[in-house]
Amino acid sequence: MRPTILIVDDDNDNLVLLKHILGAKDYQVLEALDGEQAIDVVKSFTPDLILLDLQLPKLNGFGVVRHLRESLNLSSLPIVII
Repeated sequence: MRPTILIVDDDNDNLVLLKHILGAKDYQVLEALDGEQAIDVVKSFTPDLILLDLQLPKLNGFGVVRHLRESLNLSSLPIVII
């Protein structure tokens, strides 16, 4: 099974670039454009890694991390701030 990476970024250029790079390395790539969407994606498909922008609409990256760690109890889910 291919590892799954969630990219959370509201900049379309960043999304396209990261999806291209990671897709070429055979990762399954999910995407979210804002913090609320990121949480919804994680609830449906728990990724192996999250690449997270901090400056997001609706809920910033710090809020996403807080929600994932506290409300969803995903303290071991790796998150890389981009």
